[in-house]
Parts: sequence; structure tokens; C-alpha cells
Amino acid sequence: MNRMDEYTALLAELEQTPEELDNTVNKALNRKNALQKKRRFLGTSLGGLAACFATFVLLVNLSTPFARACGRIPLLADLAKAVSWSPSLSAAVENDYVQPLRLSQSQNGITARVEYLIVDRKQVDVFFSIRSDDYAHLDLEHPKLTVPGEQEGYSTSLSSYGVENGDLIDFRIDFMNRDVPDSLTMTFGVYDNKHLYENQKPPAQSSVADYGVELLSDNPKEQRKILATFTFELRFDPTYTEQGTVIDVGETFLLDGQSVTLTEAEIYPTHLRLNFDYDPANTAWLTELNFYLENERGERFNGIVNGISATGNPDDPSTDSVWLDSPYFSTGEHLTLHVTGASWIDKGQERVKVDLVKGMIEAPPQGVRLEWAEKRNAGWVVSFSAGARWEKTMHYQIWKIRFYESIYDLQEKFYEESYDTNGFGEIPVPGIWQNFGYDEHQYTNVRYPIPLDPPYVPQDNPCGAYVHEFEYEKDEHAPKAYLNFEGVDSCFYVWLNGCYVGYSQVSHCTSEFDVTDYIRSGKNTLAVLVLKWCDGTYLEDQDKFRMTGIFRDVYLLKRPEAVLYDYFTTTKLLGSTADVEICAKFLGSAAETVNIRIQDMDGNTVAAGGFKETAEGEYSHKAVFTIMEPKLWNPETPYLYQVVFETEGEVITDRIGLREVKRDGSVIYINGVKVKFNGVNRHDSDPVTGAVISIEQADLDLKMMKANNFNAVRSSHYPNAPYFYQLCDEYGLFVIAEADNESHGTQSQYLKNQEWDNVVEHWNKRISNNPDFIPATMDRTKLCVYREKNRPCIVMWSMGNECGYGCTFEEALKWTKEFDPTRLTTYESAFYQSSDREYDYSNIDVVGRMYPAFSEIEEYMEKDPEKPFLLVEYCHAMGNGPGDLEDYFQFIQKYDALCGGFVWEWCDHAIYKGKAENGKGIYYYGGDHGEEIHDGNFCMDGLVYPDRKPHVGLKEYKNIYRPARVLHYDQQTGEAVLHNYLNYVDLKDYIYLIYEMSVDGDAKYVAHINLDESIPAHGEGKIKLPVSVPDKGKCYLRVFYYLKNGTPLMQPDTLLGFDEILLTNADGRNQKAAELLTETETDDILTVEENDKFFTIHAGQKTTYVFNRLTGLFEGLNVNGKEILDRPMELNIWRAPTDNDRKIKLEWMNAHYDQSYARAYETFCNIENGQVHITGTMSVSAPTVQRILNVKAEWIITPDGAIRVKMNVKRDMEFPMLPRFGIRLFLDKEFDNAEYYGIGPDESYVDKKRSGHHGRHCAEIHEMHEDYLRPQENGSHTDCDYLILKGADLTFAAAGEKTFSFNASPYTQEELTTKKHSYELQPCGSTVLCLDYAQNGIGSNSCGPELSEQYRLDAEEFDFEIKMTIK
Repeated sequence: MNRMDEYTALLAELEQTPEELDNTVNKALNRKNALQKKRRFLGTSLGGLAACFATFVLLVNLSTPFARACGRIPLLADLAKAVSWSPSLSAAVENDYVQPLRLSQSQNGITARVEYLIVDRKQVDVFFSIRSDDYAHLDLEHPKLTVPGEQEGYSTSLSSYGVENGDLIDFRIDFMNRDVPDSLTMTFGVYDNKHLYENQKPPAQSSVADYGVELLSDNPKEQRKILATFTFELRFDPTYTEQGTVIDVGETFLLDGQSVTLTEAEIYPTHLRLNFDYDPANTAWLTELNFYLENERGERFNGIVNGISATGNPDDPSTDSVWLDSPYFSTGEHLTLHVTGASWIDKGQERVKVDLVKGMIEAPPQGVRLEWAEKRNAGWVVSFSAGARWEKTMHYQIWKIRFYESIYDLQEKFYEESYDTNGFGEIPVPGIWQNFGYDEHQYTNVRYPIPLDPPYVPQDNPCGAYVHEFEYEKDEHAPKAYLNFEGVDSCFYVWLNGCYVGYSQVSHCTSEFDVTDYIRSGKNTLAVLVLKWCDGTYLEDQDKFRMTGIFRDVYLLKRPEAVLYDYFTTTKLLGSTADVEICAKFLGSAAETVNIRIQDMDGNTVAAGGFKETAEGEYSHKAVFTIMEPKLWNPETPYLYQVVFETEGEVITDRIGLREVKRDGSVIYINGVKVKFNGVNRHDSDPVTGAVISIEQADLDLKMMKANNFNAVRSSHYPNAPYFYQLCDEYGLFVIAEADNESHGTQSQYLKNQEWDNVVEHWNKRISNNPDFIPATMDRTKLCVYREKNRPCIVMWSMGNECGYGCTFEEALKWTKEFDPTRLTTYESAFYQSSDREYDYSNIDVVGRMYPAFSEIEEYMEKDPEKPFLLVEYCHAMGNGPGDLEDYFQFIQKYDALCGGFVWEWCDHAIYKGKAENGKGIYYYGGDHGEEIHDGNFCMDGLVYPDRKPHVGLKEYKNIYRPARVLHYDQQTGEAVLHNYLNYVDLKDYIYLIYEMSVDGDAKYVAHINLDESIPAHGEGKIKLPVSVPDKGKCYLRVFYYLKNGTPLMQPDTLLGFDEILLTNADGRNQKAAELLTETETDDILTVEENDKFFTIHAGQKTTYVFNRLTGLFEGLNVNGKEILDRPMELNIWRAPTDNDRKIKLEWMNAHYDQSYARAYETFCNIENGQVHITGTMSVSAPTVQRILNVKAEWIITPDGAIRVKMNVKRDMEFPMLPRFGIRLFLDKEFDNAEYYGIGPDESYVDKKRSGHHGRHCAEIHEMHEDYLRPQENGSHTDCDYLILKGADLTFAAAGEKTFSFNASPYTQEELTTKKHSYELQPCGSTVLCLDYAQNGIGSNSCGPELSEQYRLDAEEFDFEIKMTIK
């Protein structure tokens, strides 16, 4: 076994993790993944076109100068494991580049061993371990160094947050501006972490702890008793410390209009550094570079993931050096640098100075503060935080908990101060039970997980008893204490210091308790009893995992006796002015002392005053202010004023957005402008933390939405945490705020007559039209409206979701319109009601519908409607989908009364369970936790994966909802009509254009355009895009839209979308496809051998094809002595059903499409003009049913070995539409690299293709697989002119006179059909190639209308022709 085989075998062995180490390994993997995820999403905006095309070659000799003087060392599994995450270190180990040390010390029953060094001129990796038989939970201090000479110019990092007994730890020392010295001294202390584990129930794999968040006690440093201190002197072999080379490059290029010089490349065994310099005349600093290096052998070297990835200049924010994995041990001769994107900071942007020594930050941005700064070795660790509106004294703390399967099992008075909690476990708060081993996850969509018996719930009601101690100091200036719970599922009781405080329910709304009389200075004991079920469960039947516990923030609010208790801000636009009206109510006599001022974003006071008494409504006081020349709030320019309420005892600040929402008949106007909602539905969901969503997680979601051209979000189906709406204010997103009210499960009651009309007739009778539920419905509505009434982002109130309609909602809507007439109302389920009475819809402003067919929309519009029509849910984004986004977009633009829609939904819901042996993430959905009642993977219906990796559907949405489109292009004059789809901003101020003309995929002309003329919102303008089109080749004009000036969320030059326009010429064929369709001259002569079963065709001495006369297809293709088919060729009509096929697949399987096969009835072979012609009649048949397809086929084999097939196909119209039609080949797996001209690089289908473009695309076969978490059809490419698959010695090519679709995959469609999870997939050992006439469209029928007729493979007769060559 050679060295590489030995290493590979060891890594494979390491993947077989011992059962007792599963949790340890998963923790380590999750920490790494958390770092990768953070790096992937923070500040990685795509650069301009210049960045996309910034590729050039470094002519570098990469032959390794290292002369091995140390001899071979044994390759140990522990070292292989320690370096497996790093390609550079792995390559070093493969090449024996390791200095063994074997240093050992022991103290106090603890042994520390320094085992290995990997070192070069600039970097040291020290691999050491800690082991003890006396301590089970050791951890260590960050090692300190003594380095000869100056204690500057290096940084350190540790590979692990904790220490697993005996595992190797990688301690890295990076020397930035100096070389590695001959030696150094490393010192570290070891302490016991036992306190973190005592009495704590082991967390499930999906716990917060697995996510890389270390949950410490309130005073962690007091717990850290140093048990042993170790000091090692490390001496480095000069053979290693001399390794590295510096290559002068001196290459200057333009990147996003800025001049950048790559000065040199430093190549070391452990990493590679690229050093940059910049033109002082640049207008921006480069802060992040997206890039990779590639050698001529196709080996790719990416940026460092763990460790230093870039360094900068202390005098400015520029990135001076970027660090990559090392090509030192590769055999390439040169490297190509590919720059794919860049992030910049404008030089005029405000900068903040931090004094690390004094621990001070000068003039920080609002809400930002320096938490602490600690000097470690020659570097600093700095922690910043964004200040909350008030101090939260219980944020992510560890609470005691005891879980009971039944409330009747709880007999102790756990809430008493004297109660001994030694038998309790621990849980983080916020946190949900199911993530920490208490109770099990369960996912249901419509059905209740309990009997439908309101208001009663199961008698054995699971519950959790929480106890938490905290310190509190009373303040004579703020003597009142209010205890707030922002989210508890489903209901809870509260005790403080043994005294009963109160009860609350409504899971997603804030509950506040006045605890002034119960709280004391010093230690306090809080006890909370949370029940899994309550009568409110019947109103919380949302489509989500059932998660229980205290899942949002808990905090104490100190306030004076006399306070501003509540206020309601509304705004009204009056031409050149705007009125701000603030109504208020008070506790005590604070009203007279309130000073109010309104400030703009520059801090200037634009209005000031105080309250006056009023008798209007439920408020006692009112203040009215006039803002001159107001700056309005909208999603494109979300301008916010600040309002300050100052009293003697406290100051309250809030933000105001000046905007006005009106409805004029069936059209919605916001700030006097007709609006379109480009929206998405969003649940609180994370694969690790579940329903516990931090501000950082919400922030990521909203930033991604804005980056993908959304302007609205629906808080489905409950109120979010308060900071969610604050972020929407700031970032600019319209919000439909929805009450926590869904009784969908009443639809699933047992009825003898299960016809849909009868289901609807009975749906509302148990709850929504039951007067007994009016108080609960009103409570939920008010809790939603009261708390968020001051948020400018909220433009519409939704009463809830999928409950049917009745008296409960009539009352809730009436109150809402009376309390807040400044916003609109909607309720989708008003569509469903019984026929026993007339219903009142007068308080519904907007008709909301889910998943309507286009015919329903047209029917509504033809009636000259009185109210706007809103798609509150549409384009169900489940799995491979949605496929009808463009069609809905066209409808939305067609009708003013169709005010937009909200895609269902943002993210896949799943529970992360760690890594499988093949490295894939394990995600569980409904049924995977052993639950009997569940709804499978219907929760996996988002535009992003659970970890927020975008689905192709999100990319599709982004480009469809681009801010501008070319509506018409005159190729002769170059004149284009450009439409502005923004609601408020002029295109001239928002974007610039770059357009290119491509010929057969090669860019032949690129130009940059700034818009000189105004194109106002919803307006059109003309621009010139002149091109000179050649006579030959398939030519496309692509117009790219880039952000002009940047926003607080997006960098300038961010790509917002593109148009693609087919150009006409004399010969519009792809010339490479035309070449492949042309017969190659050869001296070879065709001969045929025939028997009852086979035709054997020989083309010269090196090509032999075997044609099976029973199937009418080839079963052997042998070229140059190599058989390229692993299995006989097939006619193929099956595809692994997509989630959007979940209804039609029942018809497909009933028709036995999944069991279909080809058979021939007669075949004839003759040679004409030197070509072999095989003709015959065939069918596609399946067991138990009649013929599905009748096929007449002609195969033509030419002397050059090419095979051309022509098929006439007739379908028995009794059968349903076809999934696909084409030929399936199982090619030798060495055909693993594809080049094609068609729509790519993302997967594309007839109705899902707008994220891609026509071009010449290259990819490895495994890269073409889209790994949906529930396997299904994926990775197809439509409208292709040719395909070339490259093997080691041969190439397989396919081309057509008409375009075709193809799919190349390591997996069979049978494997994709039968496996439930992506991590279960097994490659078949072949390259599975489907050459298709067409596939059925994708649609969104998983929860939407049937596939549109134009996308169905439903023709009675069609012809398919394609040519295949093997050379």
C-alpha cells in the first residue's frame, strides 16, 4: 500500500466513529460548521462584472524544494484525525512533512504530551494532548508563548473549545511579519469543567451546545481551579523552518473599478499568502475577497476556513494579504487566480477608533459597545455587543429543570424556596425541551397531535418544572419590577421566592408580571411550571414542529412609580409636511413631566413638545407634531426618525417611519404609490436551536431576503420577537403581522361525508364560529396589535391562519379596524364558512387567498372587484421548486388589484442530528423521531435549506423579481425599453447596467452603462444597447443590473439580476453542436453480424456496438477495447418524484410508470451508402397495464462510429402526463466531467430556468447533483444544444438538431425514489445519463394548483432525435 492509499484508508477508518465518541465528534464538527456558516454569510456580496472576470495566471514553478532529511515517520490515526479538516496539513502529512517530538510531562494525575510539529518559515502547528484517569471533563487555558526577540508579529489559535480525554489538539502560531524562530516556550494551565456537567441531562445532538455555544455559569472564572501547569520548550528543525518561497508577481488589474496590484505570492507547506497593494487614488478599501486558485490539473486551493484568512493594514481597513490552502506539495506548474467577488468600504465612511489598552471605544455607532478586550500573547481578543433597549438579566442562562411525563407525576412543591433541586437537570433559557432530551420532536401540519376535544387536553399532560436563582438590587429611583416572558409554549405558572405570581398563555406573545411585591435585593428564586398542552393549543395548530418550553427572552424591567405606560404613534402625510400623532396613557403623574422630541437620522431635532389631555379612545393624552419636508419610510429608502420621551425618572426612545397606508377600491397605496408586495412567509425555525431564534439569526434571514429582492414578509403564523420588527423597520421590509391563531385541525374532524364542500361546511363550527371562543380570539388579536402597533414596517394586520371564518373573527376584525384605522386588515380563511348564516366581511380590507389557480385570479379580476387581491401564500417552495414563479409574476404585474404575494415559505424545517459517515448532514423531519402522527417532510418547503444555504428556487426568485427588465429590444437600432419594477426609487439613482453579447457561450462584447435619463418607479425608459451580431453562432444579449451606490445592507456593485435576449442571425445554430452533428470522414467500413437476439456492428477494428433486437436498444458500446456501458440502454419515462409531484405521482405509480421498460416487436438492419440503418417498432410497457407508448425508431450508425436515433412516439391517452421521455445510459464512472451548452449552471426545467442562462458550462458530475434533503429528481438542464462527457481516454457527446434536456448523476432515479434522506444515498458506481426529449414541468402542486398545461409532457404524439458519438 502506498502512502496515499495508507492515508486514505486511515481517514476512512476514522469515519467509523466509536459509539461512545459520537457526541464528541458531532460537537467538533458542528463547531467547525458554525464557523463555516458564519464565514459564508457575513459580508460576501458578489462583486461587479469586473470581479467575476478577474482571472489571470501566475506562472509559478511549484516543484517542491523540500529535501526530506527526516526520513519516514509512522502515520498515526490521531494525527490524521487532527489534520483532516485542513487540506494543507493533510498534504503535509501525506508527504511525511511532520517533525515528531514525543515530549511528556505529568502533574497531579494529568499527563500532557506534545506529539508532533508541522512547521515552516511562517507557521507552527503544535499537536498535543491532555489525558487523565482522575478527571473526566478537563479544559485548558489558551497557551501563552515566550518567543525570542520581540513579543510581536504573531497570532495564535486553538482548534478546540474543550478537551476530549487524549485527543490531539492543534495549537497554531502564525507569524505575520517575521520568520519562525529557532525555538519558543509554550505554557498552559489545565482546569476541571466538572461543574458544567454535574446533574445535567445529556443534550440531544441538536442541542444548543452542539452548535458551538458554550453555556457557562454566571461566574465561570470563579469555577476554574487550575489543576496543573505545563511548560514545554519547542525546538524546530531548520530543515522545516527554512521551507517556503516568495515569488514576485507585480500584476495590476481592475476590480470593481478599483486598481489592485498582486505584488507577490508566498508559498509555504502549510499555507499560501497573496499580498496586495492598492492605488492611493482608489475610492474604497478592499475588505473581503472571494477567490480561489487552480492549477492546470484542475486542483483547487481555497481560502483558509479555520485560522487566519486575511491580514490588513492598521492604518486603514484594506486587506493586504489573503491566505489560502497550500499548493506546495502539488505537481502543477502554474496557478490561475479566479476572483469571484469582493467587498469594499467607501473611504468616506465613518470609522471608529478602539483603544484596546484602556478598553475604550471612541464615538461608537448607536447601540454598540465594547464589552471587553483581553491581551493574549502578541494579539488581542475583543468582544463587542449591540445594546438592547433594556438590560436583560436572564439572557441564555442555565436554569434547573425537572421533566415530568404527566402533570400528575409532579407532587412536590418545587416552587418553595427551601426545595432541594439536586435531582434536577439543566437547560438553557431560552431553550426548548425537545432539544435537550426532554420529550420528543413531532411535526404535524393540519392535524392536531391530540384528540379534537376543545377545551380539554390529555390528562397526562407533560410538564417542566423550572427553578432559577438570580441576584437583584433594588433601585429607589426605579422601584417597580416587571418580569417579562416573550415566549413560552404552551402555558405557564410563575412563583417568585415561594409566592405565586400568576399564569399566562398564548405562546408567541409577551406576558408581563408586576413582581414588585415579591422581589428583594440579593438572591431571588424564580420557579416556573410549563405545560405542553392547554386549551390554547387548539388555537396554535400551525404548520410546524411542536416545540415546548421557554423559547424566547426572559427579563426584568426596572421602572419608576410614575411612568409613560403605553403610547400609539400614527403618521399622516400632508404634501410637503407630515403629522405625527402620539396617544398615550400613564401610571401615576408622569404625563405632566414628559418632554418629547423627534430627531432625524443626523440627530437634529425636527419637532418637540409635550402631551395634552384628550378624551379620545382608550388613551388619556395626545401630542401632535408637524414635520417639515419629511423623509418618508419605504422598503427602498427606509428612513427612520427617532422619538425621545424624557421624564424625571426614565428616558424611552423609539423609531418612527413616516408613511401612510390607504386603499382606494381594489388598489393599495402606500405613500400615495401603488405597491406590489414581493413577499415571503417566515417561521421561526433553526435546525439546531429550533424555535429559539436570536437577533443574529433573524438578522441573517432578513438580510438574505433583502439581498434576494424581497420587499415584504408575513410573520406566519404568529407574532415574532419584538426585535424582528425593529429589524424590518431598519432594513426596509413591509410586514403582514399575524396573530397567534390557527385552528386548522378542526378541518380534520371525522365526517361521514368527506367531500371538500362538506368539510368546509363543518370547519368553522367547533371554534371560529363558536361564541365561546370570542374572548380567546380577541385576546390573541389584541396581544398582537398592542405590542407592535408602533412599527412602521407593519402595513397590514392578519387575524390568523386557516381557521375557517365566523363570529370570533368578525369581532376581532371590528375591534382592529376601530383601534387602528391607519392599517389594512386581511384574513385568508374568510373564504371558508358554513352556509347557515350571512357573514360580515366589511372589516376585511384585502381579500387573501392561498395557492389560487390562474383561472381563479382571472375570474376575480373580471368582476371589477371592490377589494385588492393578495396571494398570502403561493408558489409552494417544497424541494425542487417552485416552477411557476415567472407566471405568477406576470399575473401580478398585469392587474393593479393583484397587489402581490408571499411565497410559502422561507426555510426548510428540520432537526439537525449531526453528520453521517459520508460527511452529509443528518436532518430529521416528520416521522423520524418515532412519532405515530406526523406529516412527513411537508415541513421541508422553503427557499433555503435549514442551514440557510439557498435552494435554486431562491436564486430563481431573485432574478424574476429583479428591479428592472428589458421589455423590448430592437436588434437593428440597439434600442431597448427598460421597465422599473421598484415602487419608489428612480432606476437612474439605483442601478447601473453592464451588458454582454455572447456567441456560443463566449463573451464577445462587454459594455458598461450609467442611466442618464430618469426612469421613475413603475415607469419605462429607452436606452441604447448596440451590438454587432456575427452571421454564425447562437448569440445572446445579457443585461446585468448592479446596485449603484450601495445600501446599509448591500455593497455597491451587488448583482441584482439579469435579462437574457436571444439575438437573430443567418445561422443561429451553436457551431460546436453543428460540428458534432456533422459526420467525420474516416476510412473505416461498417460491418454487421446478426443472430436472433443481436445485431453486432463493427466500425473498423476499434469500435463494436451490440444492439439487442428484443429491447430495440443498444446494450454494448465498445470503443478502443473499452466498454463504456455498465448496463444496457433504456427507454426512460420515470423520474424520482419531486415534492411537487406528490399528487401526480400517485397516478404515475398507478400507471406503473416506475416499472416500465422497452420491448421491440420487429427490427430490421441494412447497410445503405456505407451507413447501418436499424429500424423497428417498439413499445414502453409495464406490468398489468396496456402499452403506454408506441414507438417507431430508426437508428443510423455512420462509419465514424456516431449513432443517430429518430423516434416517433404515440401515447395511449388513457395514461396520465409523462414524467419524462428519453434514453437512459449507465456509462462508466470515469465519464465524470461534463461540458454542455444550455441553461446552467443551476438546474433548469421548462418552468424553472430563470436563475440560469444559456452558455457553455462545465462541471464534475457530482457537482451537478442538487442534494435536496428528501431525495428527488434534480440537476437536469434544459434547452441544450450539446453535451460532452469526458473520461480518461474517451469522450461521449450528444447533440441534436433541436434542443434537448439531460441529467447526469452518480445516483439512479430508483435510488432517489426510494431513499428518505439525502445522507442515505448510495452512488450506483456509474455515471447515469438521461438524454431527454423533455421532462414534465416542476410547478408547485405540493400545495398549489395543478401544473399549467403548457409545461405538461402531455402530447399524444411527438418526435425525438439525437446523435451520440464516442471518441
